[in-house]
Amino acid sequence: MLVSATSHDRSAMEKSDMAGLELGMSVDEMGHFIQDALGEMAEAVLTRTKVSGVFLSGGDTAIGFFQRMKLSGCKINEEIMVGIPSMTIVGGKSDGLKLITKAGAFGTPDAIFFAMRKLKEY
Repeated sequence: MLVSATSHDRSAMEKSDMAGLELGMSVDEMGHFIQDALGEMAEAVLTRTKVSGVFLSGGDTAIGFFQRMKLSGCKINEEIMVGIPSMTIVGGKSDGLKLITKAGAFGTPDAIFFAMRKLKEY
């Protein structure tokens, strides 16, 4: 599981932004840096380990993953909960891998747990 510090502590976002500013990066540039880093880590895990699927939460996280893995697209298989799709990756380095995405501030408290259980079923 790859998780940014801001997932647990929203005050970490301010610390992250300040660290970026000290390095001469804008807030947007820092966001892209984090996207790239998470995408790079996910790629490293997926090239070394067989997984049943990937769960992504947050649009920036998903964009970083999609770009790093050079996906052509995704085929929606089903909606596992309201607004939370289960998909299959099309093209790129992870063609055929199952994927579930959830907007960062969306869903019920058990949505992540439910999505992880669904991925184990595949």
